[in-house]
Amino acid sequence: DEGYDWFSNMYKIFKISKRDVINWGLKLINLAGYGKSSIAQLDEENQIMVFTLEDSTVAKLYGSSTKCIDHMFRGYAAGAGKLIFGVECEGVEVNCLAKGDKLCKFVIKKKQDFDLTNSSIKEQLS
Repeated sequence: DEGYDWFSNMYKIFKISKRDVINWGLKLINLAGYGKSSIAQLDEENQIMVFTLEDSTVAKLYGSSTKCIDHMFRGYAAGAGKLIFGVECEGVEVNCLAKGDKLCKFVIKKKQDFDLTNSSIKEQLS
């Protein structure tokens, strides 16, 4: 819940819109050198958010993998979803630089909306 706590505190303290808090968080991630993060999709009606992370430092440092590896960004992104949608959200990394994908991509939505028969999704959410 660290991701949600940070986003929620910034929202309460600085009294800016939730969307501005998320954008601020993405700028901090970029500034900190984790990679270039952005919101690729935000569907408030269906409560789905998609983040991308280009040039992920975590993936580069981890090296080659057969699985998605950036659980920290996944958790922070889930916290952003909880702030925006007002419900518990989970995050799943569906593309990963460490796996050879062009960039990292994270889907955020309610846990029950994920296909839990997919082994990669099930492993990340267990």
